[in-house]
Amino acid sequence: MALKLEIPSITFAYLLQELKELENSLVTKVQELENNWIRFRLLTKTGQRDLVFTNNAFFCLQYSMHAKQQSSGFGGFLNKHLKMKKLLAIKQLNFERVFFFEFSEHTLVAELFSKGNLILLDDKRNIMMPKRAEQWSSRTIKRGLPYKEPPLMENPAELSFEKFCKLMRAELKIVPALVKLAGIAPVIAEEACFLTKIQPSEQASKLSKEQLKSLYSTTKSFYTKISLERESPVLIEHKGKQILVPFKLKSFSDKELRTFKSVNEALNELLVLQTASKGESTKQIAELEHSLAKQKQTLEKTLEAASELKKKGELIYIHFNDISAALKFAKRELLQRKDREVVMYNVPFGRVMLKEIDFKKKKARVEIKESK
Repeated sequence: MALKLEIPSITFAYLLQELKELENSLVTKVQELENNWIRFRLLTKTGQRDLVFTNNAFFCLQYSMHAKQQSSGFGGFLNKHLKMKKLLAIKQLNFERVFFFEFSEHTLVAELFSKGNLILLDDKRNIMMPKRAEQWSSRTIKRGLPYKEPPLMENPAELSFEKFCKLMRAELKIVPALVKLAGIAPVIAEEACFLTKIQPSEQASKLSKEQLKSLYSTTKSFYTKISLERESPVLIEHKGKQILVPFKLKSFSDKELRTFKSVNEALNELLVLQTASKGESTKQIAELEHSLAKQKQTLEKTLEAASELKKKGELIYIHFNDISAALKFAKRELLQRKDREVVMYNVPFGRVMLKEIDFKKKKARVEIKESK
């Protein structure tokens, strides 16, 4: 039986850093996929990207996946309002599992807890359409109502030492106190205890001032130094779950299952391929892997072509005056002669040779003699 995958909110903070290139991209299409995920096709400065939303995650898709022939209506609604709109920014609410995808007149809220939800808001933050209507004691998610954020925990990055000390007076053991009161992810809380040499089983209220200072600075450093230079995503096994963390943890070095180059790569491997292995045939998994290989091959060819075009562009820039002289000559010939065929010339203009003029198509071909 496969272990449940858990993605702490700090892991999403690193994912947001990876996906910075999506900001100011253009939405060209919104679709529902066959597995009920929502796909945003985006045009970025570096090309097309597919941003997908599952119930409990979002990431840039690296595989080809089929769209539904007929959507439930929610995908069509998003497409109607967000197609050809620019995605301006992606923001995380504190270190919660709540994310805001901001457009000029709309905001798409992704709530990645419980069953997960996507909620489209208008410019006044009223709910235009949720993927699913929901109700809690503190708020209601329903079309037409103002959007209300879920109850927030403490933001570990902004928590003061004085507030931290007050919270840690609770009659709880250290790890539960850090998790429930200070908003620290459970595995980060355990790592902080390991690094500060404090027993997790101790009562939080019995910590000394020096221990509190050490624990505070250690836990806060995880949340205030979000940098891709520090990133080294790893999948660990802990208490019957698989947990994806954005960097290696010394206290879990013996529980590592896999390492990844990025959080986005990890989510593709863990959600796309593992989902396929559970509910789809081996043939479909092979198709996904083939799709990725084909995309990598296309990227390599594109980079090769781009390199060649760059080289040609540099040559044109260097020999611009000679090329201009050759084209002026060709223009005069086109005006003066009435030929209806290709005429060979081989007329030199500095390091540029006018090779031929096609009078029918009104085109000239030149060659540049590169310096040795």
